[in-house]
Amino acid sequence: MIEELKAKLGAEAERLQHELNVTLPADIQEQIESELQRLVTAELQPIASVVHVLEALAKREAHLAVASNSHEAYIDQALRKCGIRQYFGDRIASADRVSALKPAPDLYLLAAEMLTTPAHQCIAVEDSVTGVRSAHAAGMRTIAYCPPGHVFTSDQLKAAGAQNVISDMADVLTLVL
Repeated sequence: MIEELKAKLGAEAERLQHELNVTLPADIQEQIESELQRLVTAELQPIASVVHVLEALAKREAHLAVASNSHEAYIDQALRKCGIRQYFGDRIASADRVSALKPAPDLYLLAAEMLTTPAHQCIAVEDSVTGVRSAHAAGMRTIAYCPPGHVFTSDQLKAAGAQNVISDMADVLTLVL
């Protein structure tokens, strides 16, 4: 979702320059990325109940992976900040490891390979339209996380290919166990 947000901010900056006939600093994208990095460092918190979900899945010996358009260093930092890094081992499919990012299926196919599990036997939990499209294109069952006030609607996530939409991360356990 962070990569999607960065792309939207970059596109919005271009639109504003054109519509308002202003020139933004040449390093606007770097400034945006720097602010996002600051926010992650200062304010990132795990999604409510995600630690409980990961603990329950780990007890069931579920194998977990991350598939993200972000760079591995950023993913590692975010997972550590949220206290959940240990659940993923070396199974991080990142922008550094594929040539095509979401919505292409490459990241999810790599995650399935890391799990040594056929993609059609994997379940993806996603929170963006781009991510849902990616997981769906990889052939995975896709659960969309859509809490109240989320940037995407349940209908948008379903239209992108989500088989289930949840508003509480704890509902993952009901759907997969």
